[in-house]
Amino acid sequence: MYRLSGDQVAYLVGRRYSMKEISTDSEDLTDASFAEYLSWTIAAGGVNGCVGSLEFFGKDFLNFESVDCPLIDASGKTTHIIGTLCQL
Repeated sequence: MYRLSGDQVAYLVGRRYSMKEISTDSEDLTDASFAEYLSWTIAAGGVNGCVGSLEFFGKDFLNFESVDCPLIDASGKTTHIIGTLCQL
């Protein structure tokens, strides 16, 4: 389960995610796919970059780049993922 926040994401994708919980079991396919990406980022064990279009959100005319960095506590558990998303 992930809880998302961030105004830039809401602006670019046209949906407010601030403090919304999502998971790979979310009924919304977009939310489930994004949660899957976050799970993959954690499993990869480092900073992950992604470039693509926002066609998932009906905005195939917009391209983006993101960088996502998992933060890990002393026990090795990921507690947060800090990310940035910008329009290209």
